[in-house]
Amino acid sequence: MREAIGFNATRGDSLSVSDAPFRVAAVPVPEELPLWRQPEVQSLARGLAPWLALPLVALVVVFGVLRPTLRGVRKKAATGPLVDARVDGPVDLPTPVNMARTPVGPPQDGPTGGTGDVPLLPTAEAAAQQARARKLEGIRELARQNPATVANVVRNWVSQPGS
Repeated sequence: MREAIGFNATRGDSLSVSDAPFRVAAVPVPEELPLWRQPEVQSLARGLAPWLALPLVALVVVFGVLRPTLRGVRKKAATGPLVDARVDGPVDLPTPVNMARTPVGPPQDGPTGGTGDVPLLPTAEAAAQQARARKLEGIRELARQNPATVANVVRNWVSQPGS
């Protein structure tokens, strides 16, 4: 090295070698991401989400829908027997034939042993009449609530030829 710089001791040149560090720029330390923002944790959460959501949905269905429904069924079943009546002797239930023989009115002690004031179970004809009456009542209610619509329907019926 002395020869490379032209060192001459007669001139009074001196050479001293010392080590000095280079100027190093401070490398910024990246901020630590919160746990929920780290990519590894996010991919893990995306993978586990369906497996965690399915049992949660099942619990909501069980405790939100099935349990209240079963409670209602249990309450109805726990109310006791539906009929508390007790029959001590034979009873002649009313039938259309029996009703023809037993007049409607106060109880009678006779050969039939039954009372005439017990209503018959509805027949198919009576059920059809009740259904028709309910439909007519619904139509009347519609006519009370919205007469303009009913008028348009009637107008269309009248204006149709051959109907």
